[in-house]
Amino acid sequence: MSTSLGSLICLITIDKIGRLTPTLICGFLLVSLSFLSAVSQDVYFFFAIRGLYYISLSVTILSILIGFAEITPKKNRGSAMTLIGLFYVFGELLCCLIAYLTTDNLNFTSGNWRGLLIFSSFLALISFVLLLLWLDESPRFSLIKG
Repeated sequence: MSTSLGSLICLITIDKIGRLTPTLICGFLLVSLSFLSAVSQDVYFFFAIRGLYYISLSVTILSILIGFAEITPKKNRGSAMTLIGLFYVFGELLCCLIAYLTTDNLNFTSGNWRGLLIFSSFLALISFVLLLLWLDESPRFSLIKG
């Protein structure tokens, strides 16, 4: 449900205010909510934070994918979007590796699950800094708004 809500928010906002602003706002939220979930003391707070995290994640992913599709030539768009999907898969595999290194078992009753969340928060922070350095507004939105 949270990804559907994030998709709706993304589709409403990116055509009105562009791709850059929602991506940067949600990227900042991803970093903040990652750290908050690592330090949460209550399971209800943890689930609320993770719900907001996944809303922000879906807005970020969709706005980046839509912006990337806009700047990719039509004849290369399918292969380029597949390449982007491969990066997502590699990120998931990296997460599995981090989980393997930081936790003892998969039911998280033992091991360092907070360490897992903190380490992934630092990866989100690196991604956010890279977004700040290299992400520009999409040319299509810039043309529409003049």
